[in-house]
Amino acid sequence: MSSRDEKPDSAPRSRPQDARRTVTILFSDLVDSTSLGEELDAETVVEVLDSYFDRCREVIERHGGVVEKFIGDAVMALFGIPKSHEDDALRAVRAAAEMRGELDRLNRDLGLSRGIRLVNRTGINTGMVVSRHVTDAQRMATGDAVNVAARLEAAAPPGGIVLGEPTWRLVRHVATTSPLGSLQLKGRSEPVDAYLLDALSPVDYTVGRSPPRRQLIGRAGELDLVGARLERAIREGTPEAMLVLGEPGVGKTRLMREIATRSPAGARVLTAACRPYGTTTFWPLAQLVQGLDSEADTLDRAALARITSQVIPSERQPVLDRISSILGITDDRFPMEECFWAIARLLQRVRLDQPLILLLEDVHWAHDGLLDLLDHLRMAGQGDGFLLLATARPEIVERRWWRPTPHLEVIHLGLLSSAECDGVIDGMLEGLPAPPAVMELIKEAAEGNPLFIEQVLMTWIEDGVLTRGDEAWTLTQPITRVDVPDTVAAIFAARLDRLPMAERAVLEAAAVIGPVFTVAALRPMLAHLESDVLDRSVRELIVDEYLHPLGRPSEDRLAFAHASLRDVTYETTLKSERAALHERFADWRAVAAEETQRDGVVGHHLAQAFRYRRELRIRDAHTADLAARGLARLIAECRRSLGIGDRAAADRLIVRIVELAPEVGTAGPDPDLSLLADVAKLLVTLGRWTDAVTILTPYADGGPPPLLRDLGVALCQLHRD
Repeated sequence: MSSRDEKPDSAPRSRPQDARRTVTILFSDLVDSTSLGEELDAETVVEVLDSYFDRCREVIERHGGVVEKFIGDAVMALFGIPKSHEDDALRAVRAAAEMRGELDRLNRDLGLSRGIRLVNRTGINTGMVVSRHVTDAQRMATGDAVNVAARLEAAAPPGGIVLGEPTWRLVRHVATTSPLGSLQLKGRSEPVDAYLLDALSPVDYTVGRSPPRRQLIGRAGELDLVGARLERAIREGTPEAMLVLGEPGVGKTRLMREIATRSPAGARVLTAACRPYGTTTFWPLAQLVQGLDSEADTLDRAALARITSQVIPSERQPVLDRISSILGITDDRFPMEECFWAIARLLQRVRLDQPLILLLEDVHWAHDGLLDLLDHLRMAGQGDGFLLLATARPEIVERRWWRPTPHLEVIHLGLLSSAECDGVIDGMLEGLPAPPAVMELIKEAAEGNPLFIEQVLMTWIEDGVLTRGDEAWTLTQPITRVDVPDTVAAIFAARLDRLPMAERAVLEAAAVIGPVFTVAALRPMLAHLESDVLDRSVRELIVDEYLHPLGRPSEDRLAFAHASLRDVTYETTLKSERAALHERFADWRAVAAEETQRDGVVGHHLAQAFRYRRELRIRDAHTADLAARGLARLIAECRRSLGIGDRAAADRLIVRIVELAPEVGTAGPDPDLSLLADVAKLLVTLGRWTDAVTILTPYADGGPPPLLRDLGVALCQLHRD
């Protein structure tokens, strides 16, 4: 059992200074604040702004964000630094709405004391940035997403909160918005779609989840197990507890809602959910207790008195006092075991009248005190029949060893089968057919995760990529790959940020190699890690289900548990680090692999290393060497493919060669241009005359080396003829 992360939102492990991550940026500025300097004394202006900034900082930090800086009368905050959360976009939007409410309250005071009123406007955008830890109190984020957030703020109306499209996609399940269309923002060549926030739902659905719109697919066995446990609880008067474990998106919430819908007539169903932040230890308990009183809009002392009136008279006051204490309704303090006793007595009285089902979601976010209470309830004695059903992600076992016992059955909610995925797709597309090849592409990328399927299809439909006709769905543009939906990527990014540095480094190196890799390949790529640290990190990643072994243990072959996890790991690795890892793997592979297995793989990784150095504008002899070595390997592999008659492989390789060849001529101060002659000859062999002429035309008018000049002139003449 792993001992990592003792608390659901504990501080992250130390990370390198620079990091590539998806962040939500909040810019908020006061409208016409310059006029304050004309109306008020400078001391008053400073005092007013300080009060405003203090309130903003408090709200931002309460929602898990960090204030990067105050600029004049503007606030810039980051959500997702130093630690990613799967709901960073929602946190930022909630913070913006709360800041607007705080400003209203501040204005009531300022109107009375100063005779002034402040108005702000806010822009929020989500995107990839590079963050740098400058000091303990300051973090710097750089990237286009930051600039867009600032421009959205400038385009917002007074009092308005404007969301960029990436943010809108992540919060649309709880946000009511008005589309502002495509805005032409200052400094950008392309317009940006934006949305004005109208309202936020008070219901806290987890990121990417919304009320179900489809039939439950493939969970008949789990429903039967729950039904049998509930029947036994009613028949034998025993406390029955079940824990549904599953990865994000496999359908835990959908299963719970189906169970609530199918509960037997007369049963009392109480529901609650744990939040990742911003709540007290027993906040979910308050939700459960409040469900016992249909009249209660809020859970106060009066409502709790009505609820506890069901308890026998001799225990009514002690139960009321202790539940009031544990829920923070009163300041009285009692021993925790007495408070737990009071909760158990209250629920016992309820279930004497009708079967009781307690549904509690996301207990991986629960505080230890709530888990202690659940233990107390499920270990209750005979005669206290009820069903406690909780859902959690597998990381719950990092904090507690929730083993199956007579008091607890653990259900592992697995991924859907191919046929069940077809059912999810059919439900999303309302029974109308769609291009089979594209649907297979979605299924392959989703790997049985229904949330992935739903989010991809929803995005394609909203973007007009997939359009509905009278009899079928059609594509408006070709699709060759399925990108990880933002909602799913946010979940995996949050998981990655919980890892220690060594384990994160292992995943980054593995992501560069590919979906399948060996520990032997990791060692030269991670030479800075001691051998025992590397081995221990791999073991932890297997236990925590980031990786899984393939074949026999002696084969040393591993794979990512999810292809999407590999994609997110790769995209959040700094490009400079990606380049170094690609080169290290290529160097190892060039020696370790058999001759026939070297050139193609080695060439690919050298070309990738060159690509990222070029994107970072690193033009030096080392960059040129990577381009030349990569091109030489790809040429050799292409020739080998032609030699054995594998024209399809040669055609695939030549695409990479054509992309890389023009870069060789500009890769460094003294590039090896003779390779271009080999490329041109290979292109002619494959009948790709136009590509050959395009590559050599810059050298047809003269200049070294003569071979390129003469070959370029000859090719141009032949092409014209």
